[in-house]
Amino acid sequence: MTIVADNVSTETRRAQLRSDVNLAARVIPTHYPLETFIAVNPLAGLESMPFEQAVRRAGDLYGSAGVLDETTFRALYRSGRITDADLESTLRLRYPTLLDGEPVRMGTRVLTPSQLLRGDLLHGSLAPKPLRRNMTQSEQVAPQVAGQVDAQAARWCAAFFGSPAAGWPMPDHHLGFYRAWRTLAPGDHKLSRRVRASLRKAPTRADDAALQALHQLGVADDDRIIYLQAHLTRLPGWAAHVRWSAERGTGVDLLDYLAMRLTYEAVLLSHNTFSVPDEPVAATRPRIPSARERAAALDENGGSTR
Repeated sequence: MTIVADNVSTETRRAQLRSDVNLAARVIPTHYPLETFIAVNPLAGLESMPFEQAVRRAGDLYGSAGVLDETTFRALYRSGRITDADLESTLRLRYPTLLDGEPVRMGTRVLTPSQLLRGDLLHGSLAPKPLRRNMTQSEQVAPQVAGQVDAQAARWCAAFFGSPAAGWPMPDHHLGFYRAWRTLAPGDHKLSRRVRASLRKAPTRADDAALQALHQLGVADDDRIIYLQAHLTRLPGWAAHVRWSAERGTGVDLLDYLAMRLTYEAVLLSHNTFSVPDEPVAATRPRIPSARERAAALDENGGSTR
């Protein structure tokens, strides 16, 4: 009876992991092979959100900007590419009620809401740059290891997805991505002997390997979806292509990909020889200046509206 209960528990944990992978993958679009030249919306996984919210969410996920920064927009204004009429019409569209409000006094000057908002756009405090909020453990405590994990993931993906016309295809390709990787990875002599020995002990199933690595990394079940997203968004291009390939039965899916990444992270961190930062890398959202702070900064600039 105990053996049956253990088997049920294992199957349940595997099923829950697959469900978590599917949920984590919702933020990832699907990328076709480059030779197809099909445009893909990079925010495809966030299409249920309003555009501004989706761009901000993408900034949290990837740590990259989805639009031009304010410095670039201001340079375009100075060059005449963006005009006062453009700013006025945009502000009217965005804040139709606010622009009809009462003038605001700033020191000795009285400004209309339109002048104040335009001055803030052109001379106010710059918004903070996007920062990845959800980071892998290696990103936080050993960035060099995070770089190693990315390099290994890109290397094995490139090998597996190589052109069918290549004269030297990836060995054991027919076994599928995870099984082929598990067979070949311990032979990578660029890795230390201890790391290679640990890779030889990787479970035969991708789901078991991912569960084992998550346990070694100390990732709680409640934090698992966010942690899986952190790995998927490290190399979003490869993750998106894996997702596309999985839908076509090519021998790889996101669980295979994540099992490889998580195994590398757990093993490399356990044998990490790099120096560890005194403090983990912060993963908090950059603070946005309040309206009062932006107004004060504008006042220090002389309340300029041009």
